[in-house]
Amino acid sequence: MSPLHGVQSPVPSYHSLQSLNAASINNLRVHHSTPVKAWLAERTSQIEVFYLPSYSPELNPEERLNADLKQAMGKRVPVRTKAKLRDAASEHMAMLEKSPERVMSFFQDPRVKYAAG
Repeated sequence: MSPLHGVQSPVPSYHSLQSLNAASINNLRVHHSTPVKAWLAERTSQIEVFYLPSYSPELNPEERLNADLKQAMGKRVPVRTKAKLRDAASEHMAMLEKSPERVMSFFQDPRVKYAAG
């Protein structure tokens, strides 16, 4: 099951990470919401926040993950239901959890190294 399944956190992209120390915040409307601001404020000593300019996906390391997931889904036999798509995505995310070298590769581009610590 995906670490994001059933998420109640206002920041679902980040809630499940065990040792989060950086968050890239783009101009997505939800990032400006009161719950997200409160969540971040409670963790100022634990998380360094990077505010990204609008329309700059090349600066967002999460976009590397999105591209990896989309590419993996495109190579599979087409799924025909939401449940099967969720299962396939969860399977890929579980594989990534066991492949830290692959995840680290998302941070090799100089434009996103800022988030690698």
